[in-house]
Amino acid sequence: MLSWTEPKHLIPGKTNYVFDSFLPEVLDYFKLIDKEKSPRKKILYMKKIFNSISKVVKFNGGDDNTGVDDQMPILNYAFIKAQPNRIHSNSRLMELYIGDKGSKEEGSQLMQLIALCDFIVD
Repeated sequence: MLSWTEPKHLIPGKTNYVFDSFLPEVLDYFKLIDKEKSPRKKILYMKKIFNSISKVVKFNGGDDNTGVDDQMPILNYAFIKAQPNRIHSNSRLMELYIGDKGSKEEGSQLMQLIALCDFIVD
């Protein structure tokens, strides 16, 4: 239902982001999260998604320390364009197996992904 969405609808302020290689790369990572069986590899692909988001923020004039406020709008846009299958159940599976990384960067990224799933559903 949201496939008509453009970056200007989700990313406030700067509307001329360049998503040349970012979007296909992130779409592939979302597909790999669904395809992969191992929770550890799912977490690695999720981390690659957030690394790609950090790169696109830096490329478009952001600083090195990207926070949640910088990442979430771009993640929202990529998530809507990717339309990943079973992402909510995959993120819940990752949550079960995240272990001691739950309090680190991966845990924060996973919570952002789960919050995004809940936001899209509502």
